[in-house]
Amino acid sequence: MRALVLRVAAIMAAVVIGCSLVFAAVSLPPRAAADRFPHFLLKAGLGAAQRRLDALGPADRPAELERLRSEIELPLALEEAENPQPEPQHRFGPGGARFYLPLDDGGTQLVVGPLDLPAPNRFAVTVGILVSGILVSGAALGVVWPLARRLEAIESAMNALQDGQLDARVSDARMDLVGRLGAGFDRMASALQRRMRDREELLHAVAHELGTPLSRVALHAELLRARLPEDARARVDALRSDLDELDRLTAELVDWVQLDGPRGSGELEVFDAGEAIRREVESVADGRVRCVLTSHLLARGDTRLFRRAVGNLLRNAVEHAHTSIFVGVTAAGDVVSVHVQDDGPGIPVPELERVFEPFARLDPSRSRESGGVGLGLAIVRRAAERHGGRAFARTGADGGAHFVLEWPAAPSDAG
Repeated sequence: MRALVLRVAAIMAAVVIGCSLVFAAVSLPPRAAADRFPHFLLKAGLGAAQRRLDALGPADRPAELERLRSEIELPLALEEAENPQPEPQHRFGPGGARFYLPLDDGGTQLVVGPLDLPAPNRFAVTVGILVSGILVSGAALGVVWPLARRLEAIESAMNALQDGQLDARVSDARMDLVGRLGAGFDRMASALQRRMRDREELLHAVAHELGTPLSRVALHAELLRARLPEDARARVDALRSDLDELDRLTAELVDWVQLDGPRGSGELEVFDAGEAIRREVESVADGRVRCVLTSHLLARGDTRLFRRAVGNLLRNAVEHAHTSIFVGVTAAGDVVSVHVQDDGPGIPVPELERVFEPFARLDPSRSRESGGVGLGLAIVRRAAERHGGRAFARTGADGGAHFVLEWPAAPSDAG
């Protein structure tokens, strides 16, 4: 915003100064017109004196010149012209202005002056107008700069709101156009914050209300399974699987909504990324997982969200891998990168972005029957983006899927 203000101010100053220079140029008469003006003046006022002297010979001219001095009351003199000119000339010097009228003999000229006439000072006029232009530019900047500062405050509040700070406000109480814009933004942010809070509270309430009956149904299913013959227990197991999936969907919906809410204090933590990944690998407890982890690799952010993102990538790999899963972590600059690869059916190249969409379904090889509720990878990407990172997928070296989670690293001195 400040760069924009400076550009606007520079443009304004350039326009004003340019207009001032143009005005200075056109306000003064052209040199040709200035040169002709004394000619016309002398022709009109001293033409008779010039003609009287032209009518006399050189010997009689001094006496006539004395009579002309008494009549005209101007300093007059006759001089021999070094460079005779056919037209009247004028010069401005330290003593004042002098005018030169050539006589008909071509060698003598009538000199009028010195006269106390100010010389036209183009430099002074131009500088005066230029200074006026600079003062006008300064006054305009004095108006634009406070306005730009207020607009910058609105922009900062908008960026904060975009980053999840739902309590960001402008708080500009002035009733001009910018003040009304800020007040409109505050009303919009308050309404958005209220709706997000209502949505989160509703989802938490729904999840809580669903949790109780789901637990009861799961308990009754387990009791029923114990009383059923062996060949009928498979149906109860399928029911338990559906109940577990519904429970995971409820939990992931809650996490999805929370990622849209305001940032928590946990997002300022510094933690060991390798240790967090190791714990998620242990919780998955799958023998196909092979880890290459770096110890004391510090990351910055919400540890719970980081572990949730890594856990979702691991569970996705477990659902689709055939024989092996690779998990590794690297650091480059200010980024910690988590790599999860499986040797499953892979993801078609056109679908590599769509897998991160909520409830996205691909071909049958990665369908609902293989597990998952459709929000796991979407939560991975949203958690990464919330921390300024990113998540993406590509085809692995063995044809499977290769997921990469990029997370901000902590400064080297943070630990």
